Amino acid sequence: MRWLCTLITAAVVLGVLIDPTPAQLNGPDIYINDATNDRLIRMVDLDRDGKYVSPGEYVIFHRTPLATAPMSLRFYPTTSSVKLFWAQDDDEGKQNQRANDGIFLGDLRARTGRLNQTEITRFYTIDDPDDIVWDPAANILYMCNDGAASTVAGQGPGLWRLVDQNNDGDAMDPGEATLVAASILKVQVPGAATSVTIGGDDFEGLGGLDSRGYLLAYEQTDEVVYAFKDLNKDGDFLDANEAINFLNYSTKVAGLVQNPDFANSTLPGLAGVQFANLELIDVDNTSTRDAYFFGVFWGPNSPFRQGHIYRGVDRNQNGHLNDTGEVTLFYDGSTGLTTSVNIAVGMRVFLNQVYLTDNDQFSSNKDRIIRLTDINNDGDALDPGEQVVIHADARQPFNNTLAVLSAGTVPWPNSLQGQTHLSGTPKGGSQVSFILTDLAVSDSGGVGYVGLSFWGDGRFTRGIPLGDGINRIVPLDFDKLTELSLTALLPFFTTGTVANGAALTKGFKLPAGMPPGVRIYAAAVIWTGKGFGSVTDAVSFVTQ
Repeated sequence: MRWLCTLITAAVVLGVLIDPTPAQLNGPDIYINDATNDRLIRMVDLDRDGKYVSPGEYVIFHRTPLATAPMSLRFYPTTSSVKLFWAQDDDEGKQNQRANDGIFLGDLRARTGRLNQTEITRFYTIDDPDDIVWDPAANILYMCNDGAASTVAGQGPGLWRLVDQNNDGDAMDPGEATLVAASILKVQVPGAATSVTIGGDDFEGLGGLDSRGYLLAYEQTDEVVYAFKDLNKDGDFLDANEAINFLNYSTKVAGLVQNPDFANSTLPGLAGVQFANLELIDVDNTSTRDAYFFGVFWGPNSPFRQGHIYRGVDRNQNGHLNDTGEVTLFYDGSTGLTTSVNIAVGMRVFLNQVYLTDNDQFSSNKDRIIRLTDINNDGDALDPGEQVVIHADARQPFNNTLAVLSAGTVPWPNSLQGQTHLSGTPKGGSQVSFILTDLAVSDSGGVGYVGLSFWGDGRFTRGIPLGDGINRIVPLDFDKLTELSLTALLPFFTTGTVANGAALTKGFKLPAGMPPGVRIYAAAVIWTGKGFGSVTDAVSFVTQ
């Protein structure tokens, strides 16, 4: 039990844990949507190996009720918190779930390392939202929904502008939601000879704002990526040059200039692609000149099962990508990976690296996160070593999108994996036990140890350091109860062998004279025999 002595000694001597800082971490923090289990997952590169497979690196960030898995995740750090917007579309195959549709805002004010239910508000109610982008400078949220019929009056398909004008935390008051691009508005863009009226009822994907402040939006029926900016700040995109043909790879819209490399087949075309064509869009504006990335949302019956990702640079700086050589093939799935990409459902760019989620629902491959890096600066990620699977887990289908943030953007703790649950009634004389769930696969065969605290879940002393070399903590404030639970009472708070991601402690009878109204905190650590495994989140309960 040398590990236990080390833990107690470290807690007593050190008292606090130094947070991992971005400078200490190699890879960024990654957030994915596990739609199958209705939760958000946070991944942290604790051991700085560039991958997300080690113990403690896979964390439940938020559980969503009623099969309401978030999609289209967008994080925006502020001076006082981190804002998280997501679109929620639950009616695909479940028409009774439309009440859960809408745009939600999470304001991560607490330093818990997780999104708490109290930090979530409904920002806007709408059927079938597809994608969102926040303009932090103007406090505008742009949202698109496609041609599906809405059950809410006045909410047709198109591109919407949402503004919280009265600062009540939502955009549901009169005048706060405005349709800014749709077929009924007859938005016009400059064409080859004259202005052309575009569609607008089938926007499927939005890209982040580029350095010029233009919003990118892919219109699936038109097969065009448009760029929008409210130049005169009158609240619409109806004035001259506020809507631009940014990238046109087809001939669906008569009168629009077509990218010549698509027209002459220098670039592989997109005819016959299943689902939305260029739905996955992101912008890297960290370099001298913006780099635009366009990914094909492809399916198993598509001729592009291995996938295509295009990279665009406005080399002549004329405001679009419809000139020769401005769009190149960044990745086509032909090299590097042992199995082809099945369905790319999310794509984000971080520091000129492309992060891609691969959904496994139609194949035997594991669900994966793939990082694509242009190591030799030749403009693509097709060379050896430029494709890396940084996470794979067949248990957790990534049905929607992901977000990639600088390490430490969402604060401490970075290390929680699994949940602690109280079983029984916390009343004097009653028997209770603890159940551990959602543990890592690598915990199998290990043993869990539950610690208790009167003081709190690490908020005062910043937790108990494990001393495992990767700055992990047990989220408890060390006090006499903690020491007692890890020494004299240890047999009662030790679990059986971890199996199938879960473990159970023996029953413990609370003292008969325990008064009601006492709050107790509990968290657990897994010992695998070789080292520390998962560290669970803290749970609290009040005696009755």
